[in-house]
Amino acid sequence: VEYEERMERLQEVTYPKPLSELLWHAYDVYRTSHPWVNDHPVSPKSVIRDMYERAMTFTEFTSHYELARTEGI
Repeated sequence: VEYEERMERLQEVTYPKPLSELLWHAYDVYRTSHPWVNDHPVSPKSVIRDMYERAMTFTEFTSHYELARTEGI
């Protein structure tokens, strides 16, 4: 496969989006009464996506990945 074609194929690679349609529908409904959100596109974070897919609470998530609590500065 030629370099240019490989690069085109890479542009199509993305992460799983299991609830994309539901999320966009909810966003569209929400922004009808909150027009200021039009300036902020939907961008779910991978941490939340992972928690949702594993049906974990934040405490379970941190335990699963053996993360230690730290204080922010």
